[in-house]
Amino acid sequence: MKNFKKQIEELNLSYKKEILRLCLINGFIIATALTINILYFQLYIAIISFFFIIIFNLFYIKRYSSIKTKRQAMKKIEFVSMLSYFRIFLNNGYNIYRGFEECKQYVSDSFKEDIDYFLKEVDNDKSIQPYIAFAHQFNSPLYEQVMMSIYQMVDMGIDNNYLYQFNTLLSRMRKETLDEKLNAQLSKLDSMSMFPLIGAGIIMIILAFGIILIVGELISGF
Repeated sequence: MKNFKKQIEELNLSYKKEILRLCLINGFIIATALTINILYFQLYIAIISFFFIIIFNLFYIKRYSSIKTKRQAMKKIEFVSMLSYFRIFLNNGYNIYRGFEECKQYVSDSFKEDIDYFLKEVDNDKSIQPYIAFAHQFNSPLYEQVMMSIYQMVDMGIDNNYLYQFNTLLSRMRKETLDEKLNAQLSKLDSMSMFPLIGAGIIMIILAFGIILIVGELISGF
């Protein structure tokens, strides 16, 4: 439960509101299932309702990890796009700090907050630590290398050698981002291909219980 709460809070969502929403949805499903079972009581309906509630909750809870993965992917794409503008500012004589400041106009509000926090940390700590901490949110060694390359330009000055290193890393980042996006699309297609199998399985269970009930009624009738 603690991990579930942490997962929700990491998405900047209200844990209490999400739990309340889940409870209300479950309450509605259970009430509907009970009503159907009272009006048309059959054993297979009760069993299907039970399995439906379990499957729904599993998919609903899993959706938080999917949201987190999607947001991380979008943030990576946004960061790579921002660095393209950042490179232009550097080529036009801007320093590192001002380059990040100017890039804020090309990013979302949430990412703008990340940049503001990063620049605040840079003001308080002139070491490489704020750059490494900023890169950690992307969970990729390549992003750390890029931020280290940027710090080197702060520490040693912006020259052609460091710009070439930065451009090389940026090209690798673009390729990695495109590969991750492609893999995510393929994974999504694979998961969607499972739905027909799940549906077929549910139909088989319904038919099986229906046949069992019919056979039982026939036997009891003799």
